[in-house]
Amino acid sequence: MKNDVLYYITNPFSPWCWAFAPVIDNLSSFLPEEIPIRYIMGYLSQDTKKVITSEQKEMQKQAWRNVSEVSDVEFNFNFWEDHNPKKITDLGYRAVVAVEFQQFGASVEMFNAIQYAYFVEAKNIFELNTLTQIAGEIGLDRDLFVEDIFSDKTKIRYKKELALCDSLEANKTPTLILNYNDSILWINYGYESEKVVMDLLNSALLA
Repeated sequence: MKNDVLYYITNPFSPWCWAFAPVIDNLSSFLPEEIPIRYIMGYLSQDTKKVITSEQKEMQKQAWRNVSEVSDVEFNFNFWEDHNPKKITDLGYRAVVAVEFQQFGASVEMFNAIQYAYFVEAKNIFELNTLTQIAGEIGLDRDLFVEDIFSDKTKIRYKKELALCDSLEANKTPTLILNYNDSILWINYGYESEKVVMDLLNSALLA
């Protein structure tokens, strides 16, 4: 039995992954049906319970500007005016993993919803209440979501994802790695344009 898969090493809080979202959307129609895209949460930032400083805010805003200039995606900078977040990214990663226990395939929808809430709607997705609201909006049971996000089964699956990311030696997002015909082929390491990604993927599939 073949285990062909396209690994997408990603991060819902990364502006570069937000810029890469249109590429991923188009890949779904480009890839053969037998090659699924598997989202892997990777490249963890350091969690902190300290409120982000004004200097850190300016650095983040500049990072968003830089990404926007390269990719033409839009960001809602009101986030940095409306919130003083604590960067507890681990919670968001576990949220993406946890929803799979309620509904198979829900992790991709949750991932996309977190990105949209953060970069477009300027919601504080570093808070449990916001993540719970998002889970409800995509049709999941909110109470069960809260239970699952702190459960041992989520922690175990989350650690397995991190272990897979480590085994692939993928420490940057967004990254695409194709497991095809029993070979591991790197498509991109970090952000690339859609044309570059499509050309590289097409070459890999024809190899």
